[in-house]
Amino acid sequence: PKLQAYNKIKNPNFLPAGSSIALPAKLMRQGPVSAKIVSLKGKVEATNVAGVSRDLDSSATVSEGETLRTGDNSTAILQFVDGSQAFVLANSKMTLTQLRAYTTTGMVDTRMKLDAGRIETAVKPLIGGGARYEVQTPATQIGVRGTNFRIAADPSFGRTEVLEGKVATEAASQKVDLPAGFGSKTETGKPPAPPVELLAQPNLDKNPAEIQRLPVQLAWADVPKAVSYRALISADKTFTTLISDTVFNSPEAKFADLPDGKYAVKVRAIDP
Repeated sequence: PKLQAYNKIKNPNFLPAGSSIALPAKLMRQGPVSAKIVSLKGKVEATNVAGVSRDLDSSATVSEGETLRTGDNSTAILQFVDGSQAFVLANSKMTLTQLRAYTTTGMVDTRMKLDAGRIETAVKPLIGGGARYEVQTPATQIGVRGTNFRIAADPSFGRTEVLEGKVATEAASQKVDLPAGFGSKTETGKPPAPPVELLAQPNLDKNPAEIQRLPVQLAWADVPKAVSYRALISADKTFTTLISDTVFNSPEAKFADLPDGKYAVKVRAIDP
């Protein structure tokens, strides 16, 4: 009867050949799914709805309702059932509020709540009109259909930066669309600020490719409008295994205790 009413079918016993029937997402069968940890560094903890906590490792799975916490210099990459990924950075708290998949359709419903910290996401193009990938912060709600973006949050604000695709951020009943290369900051209880172009990435080409003594020192040209810089050091060029994630207030970075090895380095300019 519900499907008949939704499609406005007068006689369900007689349908002309070639008729199309729309099936709303709310009537489709769906079930909970898990996300798996594909990379982990340091101390990462998951707490379920009953308040029971466990330490995660690189082979763990996490379920709907669990809250993840990353410690100092600790990170985790979650992969969802559709292949989308969320990179949870150090000192973050994120709850998996909804992890569902619709049977046989390929549609997923993935929702997270980032209470504090930072995540970076790579979202696969969503299949079907009922599919969702959303991140909520204390200040705003972000919805996407396939894109790469970064989110930072604390109780007083949320910041969204889009690297690829487009993101819709909503707060205080107002929505702002962010194209690639733009970001927006939202104060809790207020509408999102208008899109602002992301600052240029500092150029590190003038630094030597090989440094033979400590401390390791890097420098770059000051980026207009930047108030600080985030320097990331990784064991590889994917930056999924961070060795250091440090903010500096001037266009230079110094690392006193970096072990011998080969590293990838990148720097991001931070605006007010």
